[in-house]
Amino acid sequence: MLKKVSSFITAVVFSLSFAFAQQYNFVVNEVEQTISQGQQTGLEVFIPEAQLKTVQSALAKWTKSNKGKYIASKKSSEIFQDNVLLTSVSENTVDMYTVLTQQKEGIQMRTFVDLGGVFLSSAGHPQAFAAMETILIDFARAQLVSKVDGDINTEAKHLKTLETELKNLGKQNDSYHKDIANNKTNISKQEQAMSKNEVDQKSKEQQISIQQQILLEVRQKRSTMAVGIDKDSQKLLDNQVKNEEKNLKSFESQLNKLKSDYSSSIKSIEKSKSTIAQREQDIIKNEEDQKTKQQQIELQKQIIDAIKTKRSNIK
Repeated sequence: MLKKVSSFITAVVFSLSFAFAQQYNFVVNEVEQTISQGQQTGLEVFIPEAQLKTVQSALAKWTKSNKGKYIASKKSSEIFQDNVLLTSVSENTVDMYTVLTQQKEGIQMRTFVDLGGVFLSSAGHPQAFAAMETILIDFARAQLVSKVDGDINTEAKHLKTLETELKNLGKQNDSYHKDIANNKTNISKQEQAMSKNEVDQKSKEQQISIQQQILLEVRQKRSTMAVGIDKDSQKLLDNQVKNEEKNLKSFESQLNKLKSDYSSSIKSIEKSKSTIAQREQDIIKNEEDQKTKQQQIELQKQIIDAIKTKRSNIK
């Protein structure tokens, strides 16, 4: 079973390493599209693995950091960015119209830049267009980097959870061994108690036998002397009989207690043996679980390494 798990882990890591070893190069394309301002030329970049709400939030912060105003409406997919200051593109502030489209593999981002009566294009503004390309690539790269950094943090937390689970399994294993040791000690203790109990029972049986003889003699004495004695003497004999009866009853009670203790010791030993057998099975499963958990930890470490490789390949 463990060999199958190990083979599966190797296959997963190989697959991840191959996928994450690829480099991420961002490309900006020039596009034409009808927006609120009519048919215009703009720039398009694809942000892999991104989610719409995350990019919208990042774009709002980016707009504010560049002195612009971010205006979005639920009625339209178009985002208006008013009076954005991009010194590498224009000496004046620009208005931007951005459309974010969620796709299966990420976000398609299209941006149209109004320079003040005319929209940015590669033909009409080659240097400014190149500067805007750089800005979009930097933004797209930052989104992917943020996503991958989040993945690293998430997987690191998962690794910590696995390591904690392994530690707890180790503690549980120690507890099982201690439980076995305690129950073995109990068995030894109960066996010693039973040996002493057997001796005490024999002694108590002899004591009872003697007491029965004493009681018999006292009763015979009272029967023989019952005629012709005064009331005080009769009372004295009756009390003597009662005392010996009381002593006999006490000895018998003590014997019953010894027998009960003996029976309890037997049950305690049976319970300890059952517990030991169960804990031995628990240890076997626990050790298998620890091996599996250790393999999961190794896989998780390699997943994190693979994602870090992916992070370093974002260009």
